[in-house]
Amino acid sequence: MPACDGGGGGVDAGLDSDVPDTSVPDAGVPDAGLPPSCGVPGGSKLVVETRCEPRMCYRPTLALATDGGRFLLAYSSNIEWWNTDVKVVLLTADGDRSTEDAQNVSGCSCYAGDCRCTGVEGPSEPVTAVAWNSGWLLVWEDQATTAGSRIAASSLDASGAPLWPGITNHLLWQDLWAGVEVVAPTDRVDIRPALNTCNETIDPYNCIEHNNARTPAVVTREDGATLAWTAVRDNQQPARTIEVGTFDEQGQRTMLDLEVSSAAALVDLQPAIASSGSEVLIVWADSRLEQDTEHPRWGVMGPDIWGRFVRTDGLESCAGDECFLTDELPISPAPYASVHPVVAWAGDAYVVVWEDMREGSPDIFVARVRVPAPGEEPTVEAADVVNLTATPRAERQPMLVADGDRLVMAWHLGNAPWDEPAFLDIVATWSPDGGRTWAAPAVVAAQAETRPEAALAASGSLAGIAWVQAATEIPEDSGPFEVRFARLECE
Repeated sequence: MPACDGGGGGVDAGLDSDVPDTSVPDAGVPDAGLPPSCGVPGGSKLVVETRCEPRMCYRPTLALATDGGRFLLAYSSNIEWWNTDVKVVLLTADGDRSTEDAQNVSGCSCYAGDCRCTGVEGPSEPVTAVAWNSGWLLVWEDQATTAGSRIAASSLDASGAPLWPGITNHLLWQDLWAGVEVVAPTDRVDIRPALNTCNETIDPYNCIEHNNARTPAVVTREDGATLAWTAVRDNQQPARTIEVGTFDEQGQRTMLDLEVSSAAALVDLQPAIASSGSEVLIVWADSRLEQDTEHPRWGVMGPDIWGRFVRTDGLESCAGDECFLTDELPISPAPYASVHPVVAWAGDAYVVVWEDMREGSPDIFVARVRVPAPGEEPTVEAADVVNLTATPRAERQPMLVADGDRLVMAWHLGNAPWDEPAFLDIVATWSPDGGRTWAAPAVVAAQAETRPEAALAASGSLAGIAWVQAATEIPEDSGPFEVRFARLECE
């Protein structure tokens, strides 16, 4: 089925190229009986231009959230050499900016005459965002110059103003950082303060990669939020684990440092998290099966996708295995690399998608994972573990969001093998029935990126995507970078 244009103009990726056909050739998805493909009725819009420090260029990382009527766009931006801060702007449903100035939520900022500094000297990225309590919740990774990374959070009201006021610039230096507990209310909550074991006096410039809390993922609850992250420590084995913690509506930590992955795990950096409201599923990429003698082919060429169900009731007072509903679950124990998993709750099951190399080039695979009945093991619906793309090109780094049993997914499409720099397409599809059937994929931004960096959000019938686009005639590591937005019509 050819992609519909949603009744609007053509695709505008911000480049001087016409893209009359937004369908994806050889997409591997049959046309018969499928819903219409996603379209971009208004083209794309430039919403932010970020600068880049020439001595240490940080490409922006993005997060996008929607409350069903508007979007909040969060992005990291170079402030000076080494430093990046998290900034936010509000967008209308069509992607027009409704706030003229970006609000800085991780560094020095002023709002309504109230000025304060909440930043550390170092990069604040990546960031994730969700709609929360008639406003917004942002969670990001903060890294100080002389200490390990931590996870920080900020709650914003509907206008983008911080709801946890206060000054928290006391974490600039290692001796003040180590062991600091949460100070709440504050406009940035230290979800997991990092404890650094390196000696700053002996080696002041080599104290960054120790005891890091990295790459957060968050899901909200009725009375707070649950988040997962990757912990990287230099004094334990395995050195990298998936952990989970919770905090309440006031930003107070209520449970901290529960290890989700076992001692056998060799986890990748980025976990993903979703919740039905009754439990939480955390998924990640894991290379443990490279050492599995019973299944020598599993994981031979790279990591596999694993998951684990975590309780929501009584989570703050549990300990060890009683905090979990299941053991670790192999979702994709297959040869060759399975990476970049994302997960969403879709009405009656969890839908997990990831980038998979088992058929020779990177493809997007999807599986439905059933919640286990009491005393039973969870199940992966084998018939639904399918290659959604199956093309000779490279489909990379999927994004997935859900509203009820309606799912919207996007990914990056380039050449295989992967070439850099090379401009990539952004491709989107959607499912009306919890991931059982999907529309034919359609290109929503052609030749848009030089490296994959995008964010997706949907609520009800409103869906949108943002991405980072480098100028075509300027070296991509010099900036400036455009952040563009397009509203998706996937009905």
